[in-house]
Parts: sequence; C-alpha cells; structure tokens
Amino acid sequence: MKTANPTPLIRHGAFCDAEQSIRAHLATCPPGQGSIIPLLGPTRVGKSELIHRLIETSPQGKSLAPQRTFARVDVPASVTARGLYAAILSALGYKSGFSERTNDLRDRLFRVIDSFGIEVIALDECSRIVEKASKLGIGAAADLFRSIADGTGASLILSGLPKFQAAIDHNEQLRDRATSTVLFKPYDWQNDDDRDAFVGTVQVVLNNLETSGIRVDLDVEDFVRRLYGASGGRIPVITRLVGASLADTPSAIRLADLRRGAAAMQQSGIRVSSFFESNEPDETDLVRSYAIVMHEAGLNFELSTDVGLKAYWDMEMSS
Repeated sequence: MKTANPTPLIRHGAFCDAEQSIRAHLATCPPGQGSIIPLLGPTRVGKSELIHRLIETSPQGKSLAPQRTFARVDVPASVTARGLYAAILSALGYKSGFSERTNDLRDRLFRVIDSFGIEVIALDECSRIVEKASKLGIGAAADLFRSIADGTGASLILSGLPKFQAAIDHNEQLRDRATSTVLFKPYDWQNDDDRDAFVGTVQVVLNNLETSGIRVDLDVEDFVRRLYGASGGRIPVITRLVGASLADTPSAIRLADLRRGAAAMQQSGIRVSSFFESNEPDETDLVRSYAIVMHEAGLNFELSTDVGLKAYWDMEMSS
C-alpha cells in the first residue's frame, strides 16, 4: 500500500546550488531596481522545477487575490512585445483585448504588477527569442526586458537553453544589465563529486519508493548506472522514468518495467530504453549520454578521462 508520492521533487545538490545562486542575486538587487538574471541549462535538467520552488516559497502579494510576489510566464513561441505583455498579464489572471494597443497593454501591465506587489517575473523558454520563428530581435528584446525591469522595479529571471548566452554576450545593453549567469548542468559521471551526488540522489529515490511500499528488483549499483545512462545525469528524467515504470506494477519495479517506461518517454538524442536491456551499460555508454546532453545544449563537454575521450569520438563518428 502506498503511503507517499514515490516520485516527488528532489532538492538535490545541483538544484540547491542553482536555487541559492538565484536567491543571492535577488538579495543583492537594490530595492525597487529590478535585476535581470539568466538561468540557463539543458532541457529537462530541472529549471522549471526550480522556478516552481521559488514561487512556492515566495510571500503573498499586496492584492486580495491569491497571487504571490513571484510570477512565472511562458514566453510565446512567436515572440513580440505585445505578445509578451499579454502573456505576463495572462499569468497574473488578466486578459488582453484584441484591439488593445501595445503601449496601452504595457501601461496596464505595469499597473497590475504594481498593485499586486510583484517582485520577480520568471520568463520560461526565453531562448525562443533567438529562434527563427521569433519576431523580436535580440536588441529589441533587450530593450523590452530593461523597460519592464525599469518600469516596474521587478526582477526578471530569463530561463532557457544555453544558446541564449550568445544573445547576452553579443548585446552590450543586456550583458551589462544582467547578473552573472546561473548555469544549471547535469551531473558529470567523470567527476567524482558529481557521481557521488548522483548516487546520493538515486538513494533518495529508492528511499521514497520503499516508503511507498515499492521495491526495486535490481542491484543498487546496477540501478544507478542504468538510470544515469538513460538520463545523462538529469534528475527530473529519473523521476519521470520511475513514475512511468510504475504504471502496471505499482508494488515493484523490474528491468522490464523500466524498459517499458523508457520506451514511452519523449524522444531524445539518448536511446533511453537501450539502458534497460539485459546487458549492463559500460563506462563509455554512461559518459556518452552526458556528452549527448551537453552537445545538444551547446555546452562544452570536458574530456577529463580516457573514457570521456572515447565517448566523444564515438559520438563524432556516429554524427
């Protein structure tokens, strides 16, 4: 019988480090002068979970409505100034009129932010601004971010993929206004501290499963290695995979359950289900998964071991 959620949010080491960095940036911001904080990392590394954590621990706003001082906004796929104003208003519970002019929409947004006492706005998927579908150039985006921060005093967290860093680097106004980037990376199997942190986090997952009355029919070391290979060191991928594996066998997780759960997951550069075949993955397989995640995110992959070098060359030969 289950007594708890077997796959809750886990505040592991890398998550806590990123959270503390964001809080430190916010704490050093002068009152009423919004800062711009880039939060960048590979997809499914935990950026959205971190934003939700920051929202949950933020105080209530000034309004009688159930609105906290921290708001999260999804950046529209085809970004415009008007579209971003409308998206922020929608996140705060307000609709925008079809014929409402951009300047009028902006002024109404600023009044709502002031009346609610909004102090932080997280713009999720900000890297959409540098994609081909975006109608807003990086220069215009920088002006837009600065005008929101200056006009409201709210801080902006720009959350997205690492490719957004190039946009920051090449725009002097945005670069000079932004804090140092908070880079949220997966755990690197080549690094002893990262590997130990990953193992410790998987142990938390096992403890949660045990508390919920669910056993894992795999050796712990084997379970850890397979989960690392399937996730490339990303903890949210692990919790999602474990949850998907519980669909048909809520009292136990077997290798076949993990393989079935992995096959049902979203496609990625990693062949996730291959890590739950009968053969155990080797060291090169594990490091290659991390290399794929870093390569897809546009981040440098450090070749700190012979295994890492082999994984890199294998990946280059297959690309």
